[in-house]
Amino acid sequence: MSSEYYVPLCKVGQTLLPTEGEHEGCEVLGLYTVTKEFDPEVQLRAWAALTERAIDKHGVVREAAFTNGPQFFPWLGSCGFVEARQYRAIHTGEYGDVQLSEHRKLTNAVVTTTK
Repeated sequence: MSSEYYVPLCKVGQTLLPTEGEHEGCEVLGLYTVTKEFDPEVQLRAWAALTERAIDKHGVVREAAFTNGPQFFPWLGSCGFVEARQYRAIHTGEYGDVQLSEHRKLTNAVVTTTK
């Protein structure tokens, strides 16, 4: 089965920024570095089979977040394909205005500020 969405081979050293959601609801799920080359589609099928999640005819695992077992990127990490990285998100504004702020919702690193 092939997904209708093509994601090329992930190569060692690449940085991956997985996201989910749409428009304003889009969220960053983490920041990862590829540590072992892999085909994301092949690994998605392996993860789905291992965690007993169904893949539809379009190559989509429906409602995966609402089922038991590890989520996809943490599972890739446990298999040695990726390594999670700490990161900071700096928001640069909206609607054409530039105003810098720490985007705490999207930041997983410990952030300290001094005044």
